[in-house]
Amino acid sequence: MYIDKVKVGQNIRKIRKQKELTLKELSSNICSIAKLSNIENGIGEISLEDLEKICIKLNISLQDLLPKSEKFFLDQSRIAYARIEDLIRMGLSELAQESLEKIQKEDLFLPLQIKYLKALNCYEGRNFHNSMHFLFDIQNEKPSNEIEKELISKAYNLTGVIYFTLGDYASAQEMFEYAMNTSTNKQWTNTVLFNLLVVYSTKGQVIDARFKIGEINYNNFPHQQKIRYIKTILDVLEGDYNQSIEKIFELRNEFFQVKDFDTFLKTILFFIYIHDKHPKIFGTYLIEVESFILDIAEIKKIPENINPILLTNILQTMALHYLKQKDFTKAMNYLKHAFVYEAKYPNDPMHAFTFYLAALVNNQTEDDNETQLDYLKKAMNQIQYGQASVLKGLILYQIAKLEENETSYWKQAADNFYDSMLINNYFNHITLSLLMPDLLY
Repeated sequence: MYIDKVKVGQNIRKIRKQKELTLKELSSNICSIAKLSNIENGIGEISLEDLEKICIKLNISLQDLLPKSEKFFLDQSRIAYARIEDLIRMGLSELAQESLEKIQKEDLFLPLQIKYLKALNCYEGRNFHNSMHFLFDIQNEKPSNEIEKELISKAYNLTGVIYFTLGDYASAQEMFEYAMNTSTNKQWTNTVLFNLLVVYSTKGQVIDARFKIGEINYNNFPHQQKIRYIKTILDVLEGDYNQSIEKIFELRNEFFQVKDFDTFLKTILFFIYIHDKHPKIFGTYLIEVESFILDIAEIKKIPENINPILLTNILQTMALHYLKQKDFTKAMNYLKHAFVYEAKYPNDPMHAFTFYLAALVNNQTEDDNETQLDYLKKAMNQIQYGQASVLKGLILYQIAKLEENETSYWKQAADNFYDSMLINNYFNHITLSLLMPDLLY
């Protein structure tokens, strides 16, 4: 970024004299007296870091030192940055990329700002590998100003969000702690504390989670409903079911009113989670949940900012619930709605579970090997190549069972493994991570 050194130096001298400071007093712990004299005379180079230290000593902002033309430049830079970030978050990846390329030519952003926007664009497109590439580059940089310090903290935080999404909670926690250590302001610290709260709650560490709640400054935090929601989950983990259900009903209305539809949908998963633990007590709530799910499952009725992948997850959960109850008609009804989303958003690995459940339902109702194989192979196509998982193993087992008939120790071992997964209720599809509100970044 271009700085008019002469005008900035003149402004430093003017403000220094207004505050009745000598060159020696102002330069103390910043630079030599000779260097400060050169800065005031517009001679030699000056770093943003030195400027920021001078501003702190003079109790002014950086903008107070800049000529009007450069203040305008900074304002334009912030506006342009916010506009591109908004485009990325709205899913307008190509438009964001075009704007970013144009901005690069105008030299409006710092290099780390450009890298972070590229990382964010990749993340929103679920291209985690490329996003991590940019984020690791940012983390390896040595910051020379407050903006770069903030970006490094944000890079650690977004890396933690990606690890959490991939199910690596230990690495996510580590990244959030790094983000805390490099945090530049209280408001951003609250954001990272919230993410740590989600990680601890997902891991079932109730005491640690409650401790993090106590660290968050509520005066500067706009997501207080989400914290109350997490508190309710923690209450359930400690065995308090009756009061928790009442709290969730209150929070559902609040989430809907503020149009936080993703967290609203997660309260539905929360009802199912409680019902699976106490079906006799909470059976009546499931009827209401079912009615709502089927109502919003129609594509035309879904608000634009509802996450279709989250809704797919709910449909899968209901299908699995009825598969366990051996109500195959209802199970397949939910899967038909899930297939609509698979057709509309075909590339997400989550749809593998939809196809797998369809194969299980078909096995119980039609016993049509050809159709089952078709579902299972579609499920395999949804899972990323080389990605190891229990689900992938179960799918491969089912395919092998349908295509190979010979008896062997390998087959007996596979049969034993598969049966043990079912007996031990592996397919409890609702995990604590699914119940948690989205991480902040």
